[in-house]
Amino acid sequence: LTPEESQIFNQLEFLGNDNHPDAHACRLKLSAVTVGLGDSSAMKCPWSVFEELREYVKKYDFVSSACRLTTEEEKLLLTMCTPSFGYRLPTELVNRSAYVSAVSNIDSIPTGKTLSVKVGID
Repeated sequence: LTPEESQIFNQLEFLGNDNHPDAHACRLKLSAVTVGLGDSSAMKCPWSVFEELREYVKKYDFVSSACRLTTEEEKLLLTMCTPSFGYRLPTELVNRSAYVSAVSNIDSIPTGKTLSVKVGID
């Protein structure tokens, strides 16, 4: 990155205190497009994908349609939230993962058949 580009990207850390549902979605979109650059990249997002995704799921009903994540983006971000050994994802993310997985496999369901999604209870 040029010094100017780095300066602009570094300003993203000041957006972390915006708790609007669309702000969580936008930060997650930025995380999704920069994930392939690696942790040592100059474009590492300064927020926790885990915390942002958790807030996004909680506020999903209030996220505008223009800011909502695609199924592919959600699947990618959920894989980034894989807990370390001995820990477990919170119920809302486990449920969201089950839902997103079901939605992405809906085309494979034969006509006239139904799909059950096993979710945890929170």
